[in-house]
Formats: sequence, C-alpha cells, structure tokens
Amino acid sequence: MHAPSHFSLFLILALVAFTGARSVLPAAEQGAESLFQDANAAYEKKDFEKAYQLYTRLGEDHGLAPDLFYNLGNTAYRLDKPGEAALWYRRALVLDPGHTESRQNLRFLHDVYQFLSLEQNGVQKLTATISERFFLILSVAAAWGTVLATATLLVFRLTAASLWALALCGTIALASAGVLLMKGSRESLLSRAVVVADQVSARPGPAEDSGNVISVPPGAEVELLAMRAAWSYVGLPGGIRGWLHSDEIVPLWPFDPSFLE
Repeated sequence: MHAPSHFSLFLILALVAFTGARSVLPAAEQGAESLFQDANAAYEKKDFEKAYQLYTRLGEDHGLAPDLFYNLGNTAYRLDKPGEAALWYRRALVLDPGHTESRQNLRFLHDVYQFLSLEQNGVQKLTATISERFFLILSVAAAWGTVLATATLLVFRLTAASLWALALCGTIALASAGVLLMKGSRESLLSRAVVVADQVSARPGPAEDSGNVISVPPGAEVELLAMRAAWSYVGLPGGIRGWLHSDEIVPLWPFDPSFLE
C-alpha cells in the first residue's frame, strides 16, 4: 500500500478534525439547530401555536437574530395577531434595517390596518435601511483618508488635490459619525412601544369613562411618556397624545441594549 501524499494526508487530517469538531459542538449550538428545525416543522404542519412557542424559546435560550424575529412575525400573523406580527417585524428591522422580508411584510400590514409609525426626519428616512456597520466602516475609512490627505498636504505640498481630498474625507467622516450618533441613540428606541391589541382607543385621561381621542390600529408605534397604574401615557404618530391600557402595548425593545452595539 502506497503511503498517502502530503496533500492526501492533509485531507485525511482535515476530515478527522472536522468530524471531531462536529462531535464536540457546544450543546447550545446543537440544541439551537434542533429547536429551529422543530419550529420550522411545526410551522409547515400549520401548528402555529407550537411553532410560536419554539421560536420564542429559541430566542430566550440561544440569542436574538433578525430571521428569528421575522419567523415570529409570520407565525404571529398566522395566529391572527397582526399587532404582534408588526412588533416582531419592527424588532427584526431594529437588528437589521436592511431586512427586506420584514420591511415588505410590515408594509403589507400597514396597508391592511393603516397604522402609522413615529415621525422620522429626512436623514433618518434616508438611512433607515442602511446598517450602522456600513456607516462605521465609512467613518473610519474617511478618517484615515483625512489623515493621509493632511500628511500629503504637509509633506508633499500637493495643495489643490490634498485640499480637495481633505475637505471630502473630512465631510464624509463627520457626516458618518453624525449618522452613527443618531442611529445609536438608545433613549428613543427604548421608549418606543407597539400596539398589539385590537380595537384600541386612546383616551384623554387614565379612565374608561374619560372619552376617546382616537382609535389606534394594531401594529401602530407609540412613544411611552409616562405610566400610572394600569395606564400608559403615550405619544402617537401625528403629534397626538393619549392614555392606553398598559397591556395593550409591548415595548419595542425589552431586551438587553448591548445587542444593539
């Protein structure tokens, strides 16, 4: 029998190493894969209650991900819970603003239920679908470009080109840093909530008999301003304010804020 070549030996060792790595995968990772498959199987069998429970458990035990939130949104919709579906799609977009499927499904729910989101300025709308990572890379690259342009200007005296490069890179660096600060503001995000109940009425006071300011559809985004017993004072899209039952809304981001870093 011929001895294996160095390349063949390398392949054998690589295969052994891979097999060994598969056998010693962390139990959490193996459990996550199994749980995800079970949840998908339940969804395919139209056992949406079980699928929802399994997807929720997956997030609790193994971490958060945009695709997981997207699946929870789809399952909530199948359970005739449009408010919760919108909540999960919004959460997916918090983690990944460019998550196309979640954005499309949220737009579908908007068209059906005519809910509104809190106002965004022009820059926020323009950058809503672009991740923070992109602006971080752009900011760092522009900062290095500024340094190089400054060094070129001082050392080689290439005045015109260096000045243009310095101005361009400096502007990009400052703009990117500004967008990062705006997108990274947790206070606004952590104060937001989503209406998950049907037939919700915002009231002028924290009492059933206080009247009705406006009807709020499921999936609407609100800003939590204050709480009093079982009532929450919220800011609604369009600058309207009113009181909702606290159990009619769910915080947009009740998870550890470190997930957003």
